[in-house]
Amino acid sequence: MMQLTMIGDPAAMQQAISELARACEKEIANSDRPTDVFPIKAIVPIFVVNARHRNDWVARIPRESLEALRRLTKHSFVCVTDETQLEGEYYALDHNDRKKFCEGIPILKIVSAIKPQQVFSVGGRTKHAIEIKIREALEFEVFRRDIEIGALLRGKAQASNTELTITRGSGLEFLRQNAWIDGVPSKGKAKDASLCKGDRQIALLENLRFEGEMIALKFVPAAHSPSDVENSILRQVERWNVAGRTEAEYEAALASAALPVKILMKACAYVTELAQGKLALAKTIKKAEHRAAKRAEKFLQEEKDLASGLRRRRRWRPLDPVADPMSKRWHRYFAGNDFSAFELVFIAFSADVDPNLLSTRHVLATPEFNLARMLRRLYYRHHVRPELAELGLVHELVLGTTDGSPLYADVRAFLAKTALDLEPRERWKAWFDSRIELLSSLAKK
Repeated sequence: MMQLTMIGDPAAMQQAISELARACEKEIANSDRPTDVFPIKAIVPIFVVNARHRNDWVARIPRESLEALRRLTKHSFVCVTDETQLEGEYYALDHNDRKKFCEGIPILKIVSAIKPQQVFSVGGRTKHAIEIKIREALEFEVFRRDIEIGALLRGKAQASNTELTITRGSGLEFLRQNAWIDGVPSKGKAKDASLCKGDRQIALLENLRFEGEMIALKFVPAAHSPSDVENSILRQVERWNVAGRTEAEYEAALASAALPVKILMKACAYVTELAQGKLALAKTIKKAEHRAAKRAEKFLQEEKDLASGLRRRRRWRPLDPVADPMSKRWHRYFAGNDFSAFELVFIAFSADVDPNLLSTRHVLATPEFNLARMLRRLYYRHHVRPELAELGLVHELVLGTTDGSPLYADVRAFLAKTALDLEPRERWKAWFDSRIELLSSLAKK
């Protein structure tokens, strides 16, 4: 049963969030497990309810959303308001949410109790780390998908009795046409303004492929060289080709091969823009803190002057208040993206980053995001310390113990397939039955 707390005004909400933030910071400081900047215990769920439709509002919440929220927390806040008060509140509703609000549907907003200064600091390690991780994941995907797409194109040509010679980079043109997203940082030939746009795009993909080949062993620990990775991909595609595929099957396979590159290009472009925004916000925060410190210093000096009998003419009008650096404009900037839950879980699995750093729109899928990262670490033979929520979710997905129609069905299907690709269902079941061996030993040798 979830505990609901009615909030009457913004001041009460601010106090509640501040108390939760202090508790979270204390728990994080005492934890032996590294945490990202959006820990589960630091979230504040707020149901924004239309005052004209406040009766029986809980019944109008989608059951799947309520169940997903209960997996994250046992406590939520409720704010009953009307349309005229929405503009000046501490949350912002987009056009779709505002329409639902007017229809009487409760709107769930997720707020982090961790201050933005801790997340968006200038030159912060977290910001730098996620940029590197996503870029490396993109480089490796371009390397492996170029090989895979080239082999698929050759198989498709052979199926139609056509000869096609495949060389290094044969799949890059297909990726350029089907996976390209503007905004990925580039250098050298890829930024040469004298070249046409298509040549610059191919140049960037060639650079990504080269870098991906250099780090291939980081992503495939069982291989001894990049050639081993290439040969493994070619063998896998050839086994698929010999089954005698139709043209439609080849088209679907090619589209599936291009999708990971498109997702990671989108993430790479967005995280670059996001980092620039975070840097600008960090500078704004520093300026606000400097102004506040100067005012405090001046106030103390005035108190000392008064105590010593020295009287100065006071300012004839009060100082403008120091604005909150995290304005609604910044909030919309950081929350305004269109990543789907599936894209975010794929980013979590391929790059091992917390997707909530990119978008908090699908924060209800945080257990799935955490599981994706855990499965990735198992695949790469890392030692993992899973939490009970992650183990329970693996049990649901692998052994089929879930009830009803859960939220994010496509995400859960992806995770189930990933877990079963890692180890067969029987081995997972044996581990859950005994739990004698370490979880890290489940990773393939």
